[in-house]
Amino acid sequence: MFSLIRALQIELGVAGPSNTFGPGTEAAFVNSIGMINDKTSNKKIVAILQCALWCKGYTGGKVGDGWNTQVAASVAMIRSDLGLTADPVGVNAKLMKSLLTMDAYVLLRGGSDAIRAGQQTLNRRYSFRKDFYIVPCDGLFTRQMQQGLMYALQYELGMADGVATGNFGPGTIAGIKTNAQLKFGDSDGLKNFVSLFQLALSCNGYATPVSGTFDATTRSQVTSFQTFMEIDVSSKADFGTWAALLVSTGDANRSVAGMDTTDRLTKDRVLQLVNKGYTVAGRYLTVDEKNLKAGELDAILNNGMRLLPVFQNYNNAASFFTEAIGYDHGREAAIRSRQLGIRENVIIFFAVDYDATGAEASSIVLNYFRGVKKGLKVSNSVSYQVGVYGTRNVASIVHSASLATGVWVSGMSIGYSGNLGFKMPAEWMYNQIQEIHGQSNSTNPENNIDRNVVSKRARPAIRADVERVPLRQPIPGGGGSVVYRPVVDYDALPGVTYVYEPVTWTLTRALVIAENELYISQPGPNESFPNADLPMNASGLVLDWLLRQKYNNTIWNIFAPIGVDVPNVLHPRISYTPQVLDNFRSKTIPELEAANSAYGSVDDLAHMAATARGVFIFGDAANQDRLQASDLGGWGLDLVQLWVACTKRPIGVSIEAWVEANLGKVESTGFGLGDVYGDADGWLLGSQLNSNVPLDRALREIYSQYQTPTSRVAQFLYGRFGISPKYNLQRSIITIFVGIEWPMAGLTRYQFLGDAPEPTNEELTKFTLASAKRLLELGGLTW
Repeated sequence: MFSLIRALQIELGVAGPSNTFGPGTEAAFVNSIGMINDKTSNKKIVAILQCALWCKGYTGGKVGDGWNTQVAASVAMIRSDLGLTADPVGVNAKLMKSLLTMDAYVLLRGGSDAIRAGQQTLNRRYSFRKDFYIVPCDGLFTRQMQQGLMYALQYELGMADGVATGNFGPGTIAGIKTNAQLKFGDSDGLKNFVSLFQLALSCNGYATPVSGTFDATTRSQVTSFQTFMEIDVSSKADFGTWAALLVSTGDANRSVAGMDTTDRLTKDRVLQLVNKGYTVAGRYLTVDEKNLKAGELDAILNNGMRLLPVFQNYNNAASFFTEAIGYDHGREAAIRSRQLGIRENVIIFFAVDYDATGAEASSIVLNYFRGVKKGLKVSNSVSYQVGVYGTRNVASIVHSASLATGVWVSGMSIGYSGNLGFKMPAEWMYNQIQEIHGQSNSTNPENNIDRNVVSKRARPAIRADVERVPLRQPIPGGGGSVVYRPVVDYDALPGVTYVYEPVTWTLTRALVIAENELYISQPGPNESFPNADLPMNASGLVLDWLLRQKYNNTIWNIFAPIGVDVPNVLHPRISYTPQVLDNFRSKTIPELEAANSAYGSVDDLAHMAATARGVFIFGDAANQDRLQASDLGGWGLDLVQLWVACTKRPIGVSIEAWVEANLGKVESTGFGLGDVYGDADGWLLGSQLNSNVPLDRALREIYSQYQTPTSRVAQFLYGRFGISPKYNLQRSIITIFVGIEWPMAGLTRYQFLGDAPEPTNEELTKFTLASAKRLLELGGLTW
């Protein structure tokens, strides 16, 4: 076909032949030939037509013989197949352009007789109009068909050539509202609105004979369509129904219950949106400038709205759609959802935010969603469902491949090819129909949102799906006992209030940590402790249990004795098994494993727990400029080990260069990157525990508010050493090595220095400055 187009352009004298039959080629054809028929003497032009006839499946005769009865018969057959008039028997510019395409003129597999009849009617009625081009007659709803239908409607509305554009704009909207409102019993007359409406129904999958009369069949089909699209069921051809048939948004100004936004939603704004009729809020799981912020879930779920979780990390070009990227995105979404406390079977929607072709949707996009499915499975105890956000075509393909449960159509992209000529997916849950620009503010809560239709099939997350704490729900207990979970009032101020069933809490031979809640089961009749101490006691026990996987000697028993938290409980009764630890790591806090590669071992979790335990017992020492007892579980003792390693540096290497090359980089120095991150996370965790926040919630809050290791190091430095941390940090480092005893009875730095000498004043100055600079650097802070 491309060769034939170029050949025609050469014969017409068009400069720079190309593969496109564009306006220049059309104008040259009109001016030079006008009509190919029995009067055409240029046999080369006729030969090009003959080749096109053969390519279309019609008899073209012997190529080069010129126009003859065989060519005339085939042209007449084509005109009939296209619905054109029999006279004249010839080929004008528009028909020649159609012949040099891959358009079919006969019913194809999957096509319908009703649509084909409508296509023939469009060609017969409107092909003489300037901007209307012949549509294929294959019985399929395609982009060309949708464009042809729009032009036809605009012509019936009285739009002149050049005014009609094929776009669903203000003129078309006003014209439909004024002239094309139809009801049972109406028929075509001077205008053909009924037949166009029937054709639009057929194109959308509601087969209706194009009879020109609004009969009982038409009424039944429009009722079914309105019910499926969840618009007002009027059984009439009202504006809302016309709009839903013609464009992917439908009536973009109709009332909807859903919205999505990149803005943080405060309680006040949520209440304003609810007052406007919105009940579903779409918010992003990741990407700092637009993701869910601390406290936002409560603002949404506690004030009349439900959550539509969205994952999008670019995803706006074909290059982002590979199985490997899909796996990473699924894994990130699972980790983030676990951090936020999102529960089982919630649908997370992954975006295809560009106009993917059908071929791309069936290949690279499906590969991406295969990866997403695998990535989500890293959360092996809380299963999430996959949703797809994209055009009608993309969403249908992904859903049909069983790679997505939820379907969210990007309907407001009305110009995307994936929304033109495609029916609404049968399982649609959301349809994004309108973008409202502007900065959000208290007087305009709808600014900077996208409005979404919410189907009855939608399954947004409700309060019970996020951080759900059941009331008085029994869990298994040993020895036939029934033990209840705590009921937590997260809204209590200034801290958290715990309410318990009047039962005796007891300690089992092992603490079982699962599903972000603490389960305490029953060991025996004589080992119990008071109800009121349970939550924080349990949090302390978990930290002790973790740290002793690595740190379990006399010094650590002095520093962090079990009895500080739970009196009257024998320490040996706690079982530290790898299976239980793995359960904690893989099911309770998968975010630790993904925060950075360092959290891939038991040792690193133990380091974090040791730091947190020290802060939990001795306090966080916020804004202090001296070494405190709580620091010895983390950064303070790590700096002693770093100095010991520094004393063994190669001759000729300065203290400053050695610290820069090793602190936060080399694990064997005693202060590698995993240690830095463990110290920062542990301090933040211990501070939360000191504020009476239980361990599971503290972890979620830390990792949801500070999503990167660097941001958590920065927050630790600010929290421990003040808003200008470098001064207090330097002074605190000096106090590690100055004086005889640390602020903890019975322990001195000499126990950890071993054979290494203490730094001289000059060495201490250099070591302090270099260490402080490097720690600030690891927190992304400037000196």
